[in-house]
Amino acid sequence: MKNKKIILLIIVLLFILLFILFKVINNNSKDYKISEDKEIEVYSSIMLSDLVSVKKGTLIEDYKIDTTKIGKENIEFEYYVNDKKYKGNFDIEIVDNVKPYASVSKTYTYVIGTNFNLEDVIFYGDNYTKNPTCSIVGEYDINKPNEYQLIYKVEDESGNISEYPFTLKVIEESISSSKKNKITFAEIKSRLPENASLMIDVSKWQGDIDWQKVKESGINFAMIRLGTQIDIGKESKIDSYFEKNIKEAKENGIKVGVYYFSYARDEKEAFEQALWVIDTLKDYEIDLPIAFDWECWSLFKEFNINFYELNLLANTFLEKIKTENYKTILYSSKNYLENVWDLKHDVWLAHYTENTTYQGNKTMWQFTNVGEIPGINGNVDVNFYYNK
Repeated sequence: MKNKKIILLIIVLLFILLFILFKVINNNSKDYKISEDKEIEVYSSIMLSDLVSVKKGTLIEDYKIDTTKIGKENIEFEYYVNDKKYKGNFDIEIVDNVKPYASVSKTYTYVIGTNFNLEDVIFYGDNYTKNPTCSIVGEYDINKPNEYQLIYKVEDESGNISEYPFTLKVIEESISSSKKNKITFAEIKSRLPENASLMIDVSKWQGDIDWQKVKESGINFAMIRLGTQIDIGKESKIDSYFEKNIKEAKENGIKVGVYYFSYARDEKEAFEQALWVIDTLKDYEIDLPIAFDWECWSLFKEFNINFYELNLLANTFLEKIKTENYKTILYSSKNYLENVWDLKHDVWLAHYTENTTYQGNKTMWQFTNVGEIPGINGNVDVNFYYNK
């Protein structure tokens, strides 16, 4: 009889414990609410509080969710309800829904028998995958003259696919390309919008410049190449004409800015280049921005980076420059500004056309690289500078 009472007591106690446990679990399940949308786009800027709301309490710590790696991630958190601390957790899925990008022209022309690889001559990349796969869909014969209708296909590791139709022309002999005619200074002035001024950008390639004639022609602004990284992984080198150009331009009352050509592969390298620029400029005063010029698109595969990392390194350079109270600007062509870059800095657009279709804001527009400017021999990059 005594054993039966003990067993009964144990059963009752177990029921009480189970009831208490059920109440605790049930109460805790009502303490907070998890967002129904637990699929998060990679690289999203999202806080814990965007996903969890505590009904009658507070999160002990709100923090930024790491969204830099695709896949399932368990999120743990702590919160207070009635001065009691509780723990919770839930799963989210980091996904990449952005298609890769390739810069594919409508037509490619090669002479019969030419040894080439279309996968190599076309720039492609992805916001997340460092080395997306690419392939040519369709049949062609480089030894047979014809026009082949093909598709350039790029796929990232998440299965996002971009396809670009193009024509491959295989011809029997090369067609001599006509030399691009210079744009005369008179025509350059006729194109000038009311809200802009003419600006040139120069480097050692222009040789000796007669800055007095440049000024007398009505040019009041110039971007001068400060220097360049010699090659991938190499050191920075000052432009051999920089000191002469900046000295004589300023002596003639021309307002100047500078640009730096980079082969940076990561944030560390970009930061070191910014330090080099700051140090090299310490004895000069400039009026216009410092431009970051990264255009290693034909070598992109060698860098083994994605678009997100490219934007990070560019932003690292520009933000460091800003800490020294310089204005900053990103130089790039329309194609890459629209499809690769995602920065919150001023834009120096390169688009060689009379009427640009670029829809973003721009501070400078390099509209030709074959301009004719008094005081300069040879072709000159000419820009519209939109005064603010």
